[in-house]
Amino acid sequence: WSLPPLLRYEDRTSMAHSVETRLPFLDYRFVEHCVSLPESVFFKDGRTKRLLVEAVGDALPVEVRNRRTKMGFEAPLAIWLRGPLGKELQHRVRSSARLSAILDSDAASGAFAAYRNGDRAFSDLTLFRIAGVTLWLETFQVDV
Repeated sequence: WSLPPLLRYEDRTSMAHSVETRLPFLDYRFVEHCVSLPESVFFKDGRTKRLLVEAVGDALPVEVRNRRTKMGFEAPLAIWLRGPLGKELQHRVRSSARLSAILDSDAASGAFAAYRNGDRAFSDLTLFRIAGVTLWLETFQVDV
């Protein structure tokens, strides 16, 4: 019962942000058949999705068929964290009493400052996660 609403949310969200998404094959008979196949059918010469690539054959351009590198959508975290948003998130992290209960918010704020000045001791994803937890704690007024 939950699949149709989830598919609708995914479709609306992807269209709202001009992001192309690909949903898995949803027919249960197809999924059951694929699960019964040996792993070697899916991986060949270090490449994944070989069964799908071979099934569509010449419908895919040669460059796509033979491509070994593929990247998904990456959010521009470094740009966000080094810009005005990063400054605001750093302030929120530093001033969050709720975050202080589970994390040294001064140290986290210092990590934001160092990152904003070019230090790579912390990854942008780690800082973004800290900011996310901070905002979640504050938004839902969670006492920890």
